Amino acid sequence: MLKKLMECIFCKHSNPIIFIDNYKYELNSDLEYLGDMKIYGCDECGLYFSQPTPNLDKLDYFYKKIYRKEDRPHYFDQYTKKTSYLDDINLNYLLYLTTFIDFNNINTIFDFGAGLGNLGYLIKKNFSHVELYCCENDENCVPTLLERGYKNYQNLESIGKKFDLIISLHCLEHLNNLDPLIKLKELMNPKAYFFFEVPNCPFENKHMQRIFDSPHLLFFTEKSLKNIFRKIQMRWLNFSFSSYSIDHDFKNQLSSKQHSQLTIKKKIVVFLKKFQPNYILNIRRKILKYKLIDKEDKMKWYVNNQRDSRCLRGILTLK
Repeated sequence: MLKKLMECIFCKHSNPIIFIDNYKYELNSDLEYLGDMKIYGCDECGLYFSQPTPNLDKLDYFYKKIYRKEDRPHYFDQYTKKTSYLDDINLNYLLYLTTFIDFNNINTIFDFGAGLGNLGYLIKKNFSHVELYCCENDENCVPTLLERGYKNYQNLESIGKKFDLIISLHCLEHLNNLDPLIKLKELMNPKAYFFFEVPNCPFENKHMQRIFDSPHLLFFTEKSLKNIFRKIQMRWLNFSFSSYSIDHDFKNQLSSKQHSQLTIKKKIVVFLKKFQPNYILNIRRKILKYKLIDKEDKMKWYVNNQRDSRCLRGILTLK
């Protein structure tokens, strides 16, 4: 692999940075907001990152207005907004957290990049005393967050309090640097917990076979996460590999990319579907769910600590 003289965006190590691959876009239109990037890796801390850094104004606009538009893969329809907090993944998160944390001692939760705030909402349904806070500017999500009782801050700098639990689920990989992670640490009460999950991206292994990168800007491995949290002086309560396999994720990526490349005919179908009654949509969703998921295969999604798992998760405390 080629080496280039540049600093690691996290550890600032002066050794040459390794060129990994050209950046791959799920949607060609993402190029307008993310820019023409390449992926590099740092031998010292193990972090992989994209360069050059996207324009921040364009990036903010992308996540506020574009990321979850109706014709994009991450769009949340009204049914999803109402019911997705009960999806298996959120129940899995709840089981994981309550294994390690006594929520009778948790009064405030801050969700960084909350999306719909599914996990916080699920926690509050089980522990009604909890107060929910977040930082989310996605216009597709904010109304749902407010309905669910979240106080939404515009940015981390505007927050004037500390929290008992900070959540960051599939958000850190969207950052163009890790400065916000330092700020999140500063928002923790002395006995607070930090829970995160990010994609597992072993470029030295099978992740080179991925279908696309966008809109992720940072790429983590076990090595990089352990080095990052060691450097910012946080203590691991638990670290786990989680979710289904990387190979299964590549199949999902391929399906998503094919679906996102809509023809004019498909766009007409998507438009017409908006006028279907909800009961028909619900029947269709249930049929598709059982057609697409083989129960024996799905069983493997919830076995943690398989090293080829799609995700990395952990719970940390202050030292």
